Amino acid sequence: MENTISDYELYLYFSSLPRFAEASLDWLPRDCEYAFGEGMDDESWWVTQGVKVFKEMMADEVASAGTQVTHVIPLSGGFDSRAILGGLLENLPKSKIVAATYGIPGTWDFEISKDIVRKYGLKHESFDLSNDKWDIEQLIAAAKSLRRPVSPYQSYVRHKINNHFGADCVYWTGF
Repeated sequence: MENTISDYELYLYFSSLPRFAEASLDWLPRDCEYAFGEGMDDESWWVTQGVKVFKEMMADEVASAGTQVTHVIPLSGGFDSRAILGGLLENLPKSKIVAATYGIPGTWDFEISKDIVRKYGLKHESFDLSNDKWDIEQLIAAAKSLRRPVSPYQSYVRHKINNHFGADCVYWTGF
């Protein structure tokens, strides 16, 4: 008798549906041109190098993804999504950026992100999740649609955002 694991069991264990045959870390950047040397014991050196690498990476990724398509950034009050938004603002016209906020109105992430998009004059879509009814079939469908494992909550929300904006957009995430 063959011992198989159902999608349901995989989802509950991994919070995603991993496809091990397809798994690859090729998408991770491997080239680091920074030699170890003088100044590395100074915290400001590391901060400067981190900012430099982040800006270079954002410029390369935006150029690779294309500047004529819409770039969607799920925006929260967190620093990761705000850093990515900063990188997008440095490399794209505002008309090509859409911020997507999700959660429950009144929470910090939901409200802080609205303040940020207002300040920068960006297009913005809000996804109020307070009345969503979640079930295991929706969560499994969401997990199947993503290429990398993320938490059940994030996979559901990403699936919802991707379905809303469609396949012709570039999606950024800090999760």
